[in-house]
Amino acid sequence: MKIINKLIIILLTVIFCTLTSTAQNFKKSLQYKIRTETIYGVPYKTDFMDLGEYEIAGMLNPVANESFEFNIDDNNLVTIIHNHLDRPRFNDDYVNELAQSVTNENGTVLYDHNGDEIPITGDIDPSTIIYLEDHEVAEYGIYNSTFARSFTDVCNVLLQQGFQIRYNYNQRLVKARKNDAELMIDYDNYTIEDRYYQNNVLNKASTYIFQDYNGIIIPLARLYTSYDTINNIRVQKLILRHYLSYSIFEYGENVLEWHNKVKLEDKQDFSVGEYKEVETEFSFQVYPNPAAEYVNVEVLNSEGREYSVEIFDISGKKVFEKRGLSDNTVRLDLSQFQRGSYVVTCSLGGDKESMVVIVN
Repeated sequence: MKIINKLIIILLTVIFCTLTSTAQNFKKSLQYKIRTETIYGVPYKTDFMDLGEYEIAGMLNPVANESFEFNIDDNNLVTIIHNHLDRPRFNDDYVNELAQSVTNENGTVLYDHNGDEIPITGDIDPSTIIYLEDHEVAEYGIYNSTFARSFTDVCNVLLQQGFQIRYNYNQRLVKARKNDAELMIDYDNYTIEDRYYQNNVLNKASTYIFQDYNGIIIPLARLYTSYDTINNIRVQKLILRHYLSYSIFEYGENVLEWHNKVKLEDKQDFSVGEYKEVETEFSFQVYPNPAAEYVNVEVLNSEGREYSVEIFDISGKKVFEKRGLSDNTVRLDLSQFQRGSYVVTCSLGGDKESMVVIVN
């Protein structure tokens, strides 16, 4: 018994020293483990044999465990190590043997369970070469800055990217829409959602859930859903990813260590409901747009309450403000405005909504 205990201690020491020495070689190292559950939804009375092998294997093996390691060297180049701890099995596919992938500036190398390299074909994908600036290294793996930005900062960035935005100070929610894409940020619950539509039908969506751990914002879970057509069968795929552990090292020093205390092997009950719009007390529209000499601001659902209108130039400087308005429609004189893009913001109570107006 003493010999066995001694061997266990030696093995644990070797493993710990190996992990520590690996982390010490890098300016920064981010390591985490995840548990992924994949659920497929198909129409009633579907013959499963009509589906693809990938989908069938996923239904039979819905749970996979993986670990990731992102190592940043002194030149700010990132090496990504992805370990497949278990995964669905396929027939006649190298994925059966895939145990690890290593990606760096030289490309990606695959290894089987024996540590032997799996040959792959194709040129190096330039997108696999990850180089970071110094400030990006400092923030790598930490999402404080994402939720530390003010509404104004976030809205300005989204407006510059062509989004129409809506935000609610009381609920601390920001929602943006551009063409067939939607984005929502919930500051109080550390949640980011994005949705993409095709012909006004939801095509794919993601919900990212973060958490505040000792003042540091790190990931907690991600829910991803997508729709695809396989052999004329519309298939919904729901991927639920839980983070099991999350660690950050800087030259071997452990600066963050988190472990999920929830027993994820227990059955997890959850449901996916209808997506709800960010509720606001009013909305408004501007026309004509593009504008020249004037623009009309029409406020809907104000119910006679006073509101204000502000106009900002593209640099964020306020160039117009008018408060105490109550008419449903007001005309604003733009004859003295230079040509360019402006942000019109309408405020009523704690709600604000903004959109871009082009002045010709």
